[in-house]
Amino acid sequence: MLEVLRKKKYEILFNETIGATPKFWEPFCYRIQSDGASEDVAWLGSHPAVGEFMGEYEVIRTMGNYSFTLRNTRYGTAILLGDTPGRTRGQQALDAIPRQQADAMTSKWRERFTTLLTGGTAAACFTTSNFFATSHTIGSFTSYSNLLTGSGIADLTQIQTDIDAARAALLKTKHDNNVDYFNMSLGRLTVLCPVALESAFLQLSKSGYISATENVVYKGMFDVLALPELDATDAKDWYLVAPGGTSKMPFILSVVQEPISGTFIKANSFPQQTVFASYCDFGFGYGDPRTIIKVNNS
Repeated sequence: MLEVLRKKKYEILFNETIGATPKFWEPFCYRIQSDGASEDVAWLGSHPAVGEFMGEYEVIRTMGNYSFTLRNTRYGTAILLGDTPGRTRGQQALDAIPRQQADAMTSKWRERFTTLLTGGTAAACFTTSNFFATSHTIGSFTSYSNLLTGSGIADLTQIQTDIDAARAALLKTKHDNNVDYFNMSLGRLTVLCPVALESAFLQLSKSGYISATENVVYKGMFDVLALPELDATDAKDWYLVAPGGTSKMPFILSVVQEPISGTFIKANSFPQQTVFASYCDFGFGYGDPRTIIKVNNS
């Protein structure tokens, strides 16, 4: 009975940690529930004329000449919980194990997302161009660029100039039938940036005044999300993301299995040893390049 209760506690601690971990990538991803090793998301290039995703039936019916496959990957970890001869583990140490496994699982999701983000200048999306590129063709909407050359990051004036340019580029996006994609209203944007640039963007977004001039343009325009991973790879680059809504998302998250945990008895172990295992199965892929701009200062 004690062993049953201990197993249950491990699962509770694991799930609590998973639930408490911020999943910052979710607002930028269109989520698909998957049941296989990969997902064909060719429908990205064949939206109905109104530009909204109409459900699974429409995904199948409107798939056009595009081809783009998102692959899922399974990740797992396991650790022995049973005491080994001559050594016992304190309860606090045992309680830390499921929390550590949960942290490791969510770290893998974070790693996959940031790798996708920073790799977008060298990896193709459904338009056949790299996800961040100076020229995309989507139906009759041609020559769209979501990769801008920045003015620099030395002062706020340069960043302001680039925000204006990136926002203008988003406003000019079209559906594949050349109808305005955002209907001339972007709503509240999000800046993804290295930690090194966080203070500059926060100053623009939150300050009432900039250099003694009233900040009536940028205050409240965007939220700021600083990702430490960008400091190592894109230390001078940043991204402007438009709020997508139903299917207008820069990335796709395909989920076969959310992180899940369980226990089992190790085969042929004496004394008997319990294994606590966890795994997840998912994939991130590139979605709609019309919803995100990369400003390159490298």
